Amino acid sequence: RFQATASCIAACCLIASLSVLSSYSVGSSRVQYASLLQKRDIAFADLPPAYHDEYSYLLQARTFLAARITYPPMSVRPDLFHQMHVLNEHRTVSRYFPLTGLWMVPFVAIDQPVWGHWLAGGIASMFFYLAMRQIAKPRAAFVGGLLISLSPGLAVFSNLLLAHHPVMLALSIFTWSFFRMMSTSKFAYALLSGIALALAM
Repeated sequence: RFQATASCIAACCLIASLSVLSSYSVGSSRVQYASLLQKRDIAFADLPPAYHDEYSYLLQARTFLAARITYPPMSVRPDLFHQMHVLNEHRTVSRYFPLTGLWMVPFVAIDQPVWGHWLAGGIASMFFYLAMRQIAKPRAAFVGGLLISLSPGLAVFSNLLLAHHPVMLALSIFTWSFFRMMSTSKFAYALLSGIALALAM
């Protein structure tokens, strides 16, 4: 029993670490970035936001970091700031639900928001592995965990400040706790799975 527990912990650590390293590998890759003023090499993770969603999540995290929920609207030509991802008619606020912004707060505080997404990917890989252990043999679950942790697509998306990784983290906890609820009939796992699914949504 102890050996099984020790091997499970070791597998969790390996899977989470490989996921973070995979994200770091993609994020540290150098790419050509051309701005209006110059063309330069820059790490992929240091590129400015590429999608409107990223600006909205950064706004949300910075709003929470400032201990606020909204900001006053723009007073000069507010119509120039209307977009589908940020509300700006009576107050300026991200249109999205708060999970991603809340997850990003500590990482925005240290000016490394992408680290939060790397961490979310690592923890999610680990929980998906733990979920697979509930329905498959340990070796099969380990292979599944490795495939998730080394997924090139997930590594790329972990370097974009989108909702995918915080939501994936919540879904992985939901999946694991739901399987635990099914096998143990414990209310605590039912409660945890419900909370995790609500956060993911």
